[in-house]
Amino acid sequence: MKKFVALVSVTCISMVCFGGSIPATATIYDANIEGRIELTARQKPKVQEILNQSDGDLERVLRKNGIDPNNTQPPVLKLLVASRELASIGRRTRSQLAEILDSEQLRQYDEIIEEVEQRIKKSVWLGDRRERGRNIFD
Repeated sequence: MKKFVALVSVTCISMVCFGGSIPATATIYDANIEGRIELTARQKPKVQEILNQSDGDLERVLRKNGIDPNNTQPPVLKLLVASRELASIGRRTRSQLAEILDSEQLRQYDEIIEEVEQRIKKSVWLGDRRERGRNIFD
């Protein structure tokens, strides 16, 4: 169980996915960073650029690994396969944002990512329980 929690934690921390404004069809990965952290006029375009790049990279990794970003219960094993790349994107994103955000904004960012992490953990756990006995690679 500890390995499962660690896997989901690493995967979730990396998923600032869809950090910009929430689309009409929000996913479990949506963080709405720009809508929840008050940014200055100078910060906004820089943050948007970082989040747009991360969004694209994360969606590419999810799809490459057969994970539909709109799936409310992503397959655990597919997340495991993608976790290293996802974590790398998450670390890069946080590092880039740390150069732009002040300490309070970065704290808020970390809280938002924690919320997304909890949402994904819950979704993966529920999906895993419902899928027992079925092919977990589907």
